[in-house]
Amino acid sequence: MWAIHLVFCFVSVTHSMTYIITGVSGLDEFPEHNEVGLVNGQEFVHYDSDLKKIIPKSAWIEKNMDADYWDRETQRNINNQQVFQANIATAMQRFNQTGGESENGKCLIHTRS
Repeated sequence: MWAIHLVFCFVSVTHSMTYIITGVSGLDEFPEHNEVGLVNGQEFVHYDSDLKKIIPKSAWIEKNMDADYWDRETQRNINNQQVFQANIATAMQRFNQTGGESENGKCLIHTRS
């Protein structure tokens, strides 16, 4: 007599993806726009407006994404930079921080998961 045993094993894996996006005005030592992409708390991409390019920070993303992805992500960040610049200018006006000797760096931070 033959017996057949079937065993199914399902593994559920949860990952998290977070982007930390910053826009800065009035601080020469920092890029105006910066984005860091994290998967499970580990950096996998980085963009800064001084370079005007998104950079892979992990081997798996660099290996698995084509040139179109990097071009698209770079363009998305350039567009986001323009939005952040407008948002920072609006915030500075609303909080009466548009000039004068007391002006120093302002920062708007946005995180999306």
